[in-house]
Amino acid sequence: MFTNWHRGKAGLERQARHPVYILDGMKQASIDGIALTQFGEAKEKMAFEQISAQAEECKLGGYQIVKKLENALVFADKDRQYEIIKGQEVYAPEGHVLVIGAKKTGNLSRKPTVFPSKIELNLITKDPRFKLAVKGPAHPNGRGGIGMENLRNYRESFDFFEGKNACYEHPLLEPQIGMNHSTKELEEISGNLGLNWIATSDCHFREDLGNGYIELTSLDFSNEDSVIDSLKDVLVNNRFDSVVERATPVRTIFRHIGLWLYDSKIRAKLGWTVEE
Repeated sequence: MFTNWHRGKAGLERQARHPVYILDGMKQASIDGIALTQFGEAKEKMAFEQISAQAEECKLGGYQIVKKLENALVFADKDRQYEIIKGQEVYAPEGHVLVIGAKKTGNLSRKPTVFPSKIELNLITKDPRFKLAVKGPAHPNGRGGIGMENLRNYRESFDFFEGKNACYEHPLLEPQIGMNHSTKELEEISGNLGLNWIATSDCHFREDLGNGYIELTSLDFSNEDSVIDSLKDVLVNNRFDSVVERATPVRTIFRHIGLWLYDSKIRAKLGWTVEE
């Protein structure tokens, strides 16, 4: 999952707004598909629309576009196929929710592909822009998460939940200190909720692509509906395996010194402050 595509952000994250940059990252990480998720509302084109437009306008090097759908792009080179699915990380007052594979549903607004930056959890299943998409809370136990109580209360609104976020998976923050539950705990939570958990990379930069992912046989990219239906079938019926790779020690140290200082929940768990 390539996420947090902040509008107007400069630097390394901004240079990722090119299909070849993303495809090279996927190839290097040996992954076949990603969900390209944007955080919040976009005043300009959404991340997926930007990449979709550039795929036709710019040179793709050794890649070629095989299929262009409203909610998915399929590329290929001489070695294999690469798939990019449209998504968004929506900010609800209760916390962040991943919405993957959404498509236009008509008569919504002048910008039907731009989802609202804020929407209450109890409205997610009612909004036509979200109704057909695959939905699940992002890092429910971490910063910006909806929390375990909301996960239980709204589980009927979701198709999955993010159980392992690679940003929190590393040797310096074990599950009892960090925001990821252990695999054993996740299986218990999953069984009680009747909701499967997934692992994601939640990465800002292509170097982190593949740190967390799910393994599955294939998705159906015949049309917009088949993308959503096949993805939902995989997640709801547990036709996948979750994999998380821990970050290297050097990257872990620098990444999570900042995380510790910034994340109030982690500071509270370490006893540095009282969580509000």
